[in-house]
Amino acid sequence: MTPDVLIHNAGFGLFGEFVAMPMARIQAMLRLHINTVVESIRLFLPGMIERRSRRVITVSSVAGFYSIPYVAEYAATKAFLIAFTEALAEEVRAAGVHIQVCCPGTTETDFHATAGFYPNSPLGAQTAAEVVAESLAALDSRRVVVTTGLANRLLVALTRLVPSAWRTKRAGRWMKPPA
Repeated sequence: MTPDVLIHNAGFGLFGEFVAMPMARIQAMLRLHINTVVESIRLFLPGMIERRSRRVITVSSVAGFYSIPYVAEYAATKAFLIAFTEALAEEVRAAGVHIQVCCPGTTETDFHATAGFYPNSPLGAQTAAEVVAESLAALDSRRVVVTTGLANRLLVALTRLVPSAWRTKRAGRWMKPPA
């Protein structure tokens, strides 16, 4: 059976110094964020190509546009999802399959409590329903990378103007766990 829409929206984060993270938790996150997405797309994509009108949505994060100390593993997996989706979307575009990567910012879920991190986001938070509505609306436009929320789109646009080293240093100061 080939689904009409395949959605990847499972994930968790780890917060703290890399050297203090249990390797088993790092590996579990890498498997969930990367392997599970790649394996499920590989499983269903042949049938989707054959039927020529299927859609895939992978939920990433605005964190994927940045190198963020203290959530380095999480941000790196989200960067992988963005790059993987952009490349794969181009590969299957002519076959009638649309692949989207949805990049929300802070969203009102239990994600942060699970990660042990409670952001004081100056951009505010979106509801899960708002993120879903923007992602689904963008499917018709055939956009591949969908950053939800105006504030998040502006934040990502600024990445082109500010040097990476400066962004990473600032993020490290903002994200540093309390002593």
